Amino acid sequence: MEEAQVANSSENDGCSAVKQMMLILSRYPDFEASLLELFEKHNLPPSEVRGIVSENPSCFVLESEIVRARLQLVICPFHCGVGGCQKLGSCNKLHICPRYVHDLCSERQCFLGHKWRTDHNSIVFAHTRIETLPVAIIHMLMRSATRPPLLRICQKYNDKQCKNSHCDELHICATSVLGEGRRPHTKCHLNHSLNTPACRFLLRMHGLSTNDSIKDVIASSTDVNSALYTESKPTIPLRSGKLKEKENLPSTPSRKNGVTKIAKIASPGDANDTSPGDSAQGHAEQASNTLPDKLKGKAENPHQEDKNKKETLETEAKILSYQTCWSIDVLGNVDIQEICFDSVDGFCAKERTGCPRLHAPHHFHWQISDLVSSQWYNFPVLQTTCLETSFCDPAQDGVTLPRLDPSSQSPPINDLLLLLGRDIWKADFQKLELTSSLQSKKLRLRRLCTEPVANQDIPASNYIWYFLDDNNLWIPYGHGTEKSYAGNLSSKIESHFSQKVHQKIRVKIKHHTYILDFHSMTQTNQETNKVRAVRRRPGKHLVEEKQTSLFPLTWTPMLPETQMVKVLLSPLSSECHKVTTLINRSLVTEGLKIVRIRRIQNPQLWRSFQATKNSLKKDSSASSVDDLQVFKEVRSSHKDSICLNNFEWKVHQATKETKYGQGVCFYTNPSLACKNFEGRRASFNYLFVVRALVASKIKGPILQPQLKRYDTIVDSRSNPTIIVKCDKSHYYPEYLVTMKSVV
Repeated sequence: MEEAQVANSSENDGCSAVKQMMLILSRYPDFEASLLELFEKHNLPPSEVRGIVSENPSCFVLESEIVRARLQLVICPFHCGVGGCQKLGSCNKLHICPRYVHDLCSERQCFLGHKWRTDHNSIVFAHTRIETLPVAIIHMLMRSATRPPLLRICQKYNDKQCKNSHCDELHICATSVLGEGRRPHTKCHLNHSLNTPACRFLLRMHGLSTNDSIKDVIASSTDVNSALYTESKPTIPLRSGKLKEKENLPSTPSRKNGVTKIAKIASPGDANDTSPGDSAQGHAEQASNTLPDKLKGKAENPHQEDKNKKETLETEAKILSYQTCWSIDVLGNVDIQEICFDSVDGFCAKERTGCPRLHAPHHFHWQISDLVSSQWYNFPVLQTTCLETSFCDPAQDGVTLPRLDPSSQSPPINDLLLLLGRDIWKADFQKLELTSSLQSKKLRLRRLCTEPVANQDIPASNYIWYFLDDNNLWIPYGHGTEKSYAGNLSSKIESHFSQKVHQKIRVKIKHHTYILDFHSMTQTNQETNKVRAVRRRPGKHLVEEKQTSLFPLTWTPMLPETQMVKVLLSPLSSECHKVTTLINRSLVTEGLKIVRIRRIQNPQLWRSFQATKNSLKKDSSASSVDDLQVFKEVRSSHKDSICLNNFEWKVHQATKETKYGQGVCFYTNPSLACKNFEGRRASFNYLFVVRALVASKIKGPILQPQLKRYDTIVDSRSNPTIIVKCDKSHYYPEYLVTMKSVV
């Protein structure tokens, strides 16, 4: 006991000596002072200073009688990666936002963290004896010891050598980026999209937009961080600290407060940035530089100058008043009744100034309008998917739509509710109408699909023509002939329909000739005069759409910069009913009742969970991967951090729950989760419904460092009631249930 007290005393003395030395050196430029200065001004003998330096090489260095403070601390690259650091407890690097260290990050709730004294960082500080050092000094030392994070293109990836899944450089084709987003060569197998999860993560980490066209993102990133060009083009430093190419590059947008500004007409809010001395002529010149040549003021004589300025300003005002319409908006009027091809991949260059087509996440969308108004309204995802699935089947004359659920929609759908109410509506595909259940009201219906694009096969935009045979089956035109002939025949009919819808077309199939009437949607055999019905429907394509969907269809739309939202489920919704049925019976036995259920939408955690699920399925050693719904009750103070950053076993784990292993302990029964909760019963209690992946399991107790061949620890292999997970990418907090005691 006495030896332990001596050891603790010695350790505390070492910490206080480091703190005293750091506080003294912080008063000097560059955190350095001579031995003589320390002795004369602070009464520190050289021998004592040398002893402190030798005992703390990670904090100080002595060179030529000069003592300099330094911190041999590194920001964890895995923490800044897509999957996050999986070595909590053993990682000896700092977990903090690298841009915040250099005062470059302004996000209030940055997902990388702006807090120095977290549980993890405090352990790291203790190893270097600086845990008692003021945060301000730690911040200054880290800022001087590290460079601002630079966004670079991974050269090894372009050489097909980088296999690092946590690489902090962009995995994208350098030729495409340095060529300012030109369309890639068809034989290039590198990534050409900035919309991959890894690229979007890095762009967001560096404070760059993830919702602009690829050219705008490249332009804004090279303006903020010229390092993108330094690998391939000569650069020279400027006084401002930025880099500028020796070659004459196109001008890039300026950024203020993290917002890209292409020109004055790009954002109405930029008017506030104009100085009082700016003239109307200056505004016109700036607008002119961003407009097409035919709209610029190119007057060669003074008499036309005023007229050209007026036209320019009118065009500017017109562009300012134009807004791009998205399928998640309630109102859906567009000048061109098509979906923008580039918007599906998120790279439309016209989005900022106003695209005349609808922007949507898929290549199809459905809209409605009343019979007298010219205003069109966008259907939510659930109704759109229901319509599309049925419409792709030529045998379907219509479909009954699911009711609107106001509580699950964002933004609010008040206007749509006024139009549809809570009635049940049936779609008629032949008339393109919606009819209420009481037959008292009708609405117009229309389908938008993606614009035709050369050399692009878009299944949702490829229509197939059918005729009704004697067995009441819908047969594609050209059925029974060669595939190439059938394809050309359908394309010929579709082309005529698109260009000359009011003119009939003659079609010859084998030895028969038919006349197709698009007005009556019938075909007539010229020899027998037999009339058959015809239909025009897109081919079935939703299987492919579901596979490429990043998030569940039940999720409400989120802004790209939003890290997490909690969506309150309506008690009348089927989703709420499923969750309630799952846990209600167990909660009654514990004297608890459900108050509300919220769905957790966290794109970053969901991508990590899905990536792990796909990886486990591809692993030949795992015969099957079970996606289980498990439960865990938590304290009120922990629920928000879990929704943002997932469970951390060192923070959110009860003491007795660690006996099976060092990981997060979940329960297969909600009643057990509530029984084993050590927290004091409050007015409200919180239970998480969690998705957990189980591929290979071993019976505990077992320590986490020994866990190599198995990903899950259980209390019983045949019928487990407890599962312990050590990797946070193996589970996802799906619902947060608020409960109240009824005892």
